[in-house]
Amino acid sequence: MGRAGRLYAGKARVLTDLDEIETRLADLVERELPLRARELSPAHLALVLDETRLIRQLSEAGLKRLITVVETGRELGVHVWFGVQDPKAEVLPTAIRDQFSCKLAHRGQTAEAAHVVFKDAVAAGWAPHLLSGPGQVLVWEALRRPRVAYALWLAERVLAALPLAGPVVRPEFEAAPVELTKASARPSVRAEIPAQTRTRTPGRTADALTPRQVQALSALDVAGGPMGAADLARELGIERNRAHDVLAQLRRRGLVAQTPDGFTIPLRAEEDTTHGA
Repeated sequence: MGRAGRLYAGKARVLTDLDEIETRLADLVERELPLRARELSPAHLALVLDETRLIRQLSEAGLKRLITVVETGRELGVHVWFGVQDPKAEVLPTAIRDQFSCKLAHRGQTAEAAHVVFKDAVAAGWAPHLLSGPGQVLVWEALRRPRVAYALWLAERVLAALPLAGPVVRPEFEAAPVELTKASARPSVRAEIPAQTRTRTPGRTADALTPRQVQALSALDVAGGPMGAADLARELGIERNRAHDVLAQLRRRGLVAQTPDGFTIPLRAEEDTTHGA
């Protein structure tokens, strides 16, 4: 482990060996993702790839697994962040870049560099080369206006003094549910649900719905028929892949049903079937 990796020892699981990375990707795709799919609310896992040169060194099977994690992991609580200095196709495959739901761009040197990141959107205000100072980042999210945020750099001694931010040991999903240490200042790691709250009735869930899930259910409730991901994306003004994620989350919780024509609320699906008969 290099000096940069040692800085994060005890704060996160750091993989710098290519064989370790290949093994972890294989475990994610072949074991952990299928197990997460059975969880009502799987704990969130963040994968940060800071050295994109490692992507070019992956085997063909390893690259395919990474793409699978990027394409399917989000709805299962696995979020992948890439630290990229040059986001060109030869650095990151198109299959990965097309899945980005957020970009944080530090100040660039030229308009040409900005165009590599945001292409023709530079003229619409996505211009990281015009940021006024170090520490500023331009935040891109689909269907939203450009906004500026500030990045925070920590001195090595400050980072070393921080408490453990999360589990460094992979949770064993096939065992009994485990309690994970909550990440400081982030609410996303799942807490244990008391046993008496685990009994679910149709159309109800012990976990609170997100605002986006509530919007999706409202749209399905007033729709004249089943809705697909593209229909919901247009209705809510979001990307199609994000609409698909929301529908998949609601389906896993038993709040929507999938029919040959799209997604609908289960009671409505039964009513439509009865009416058609």
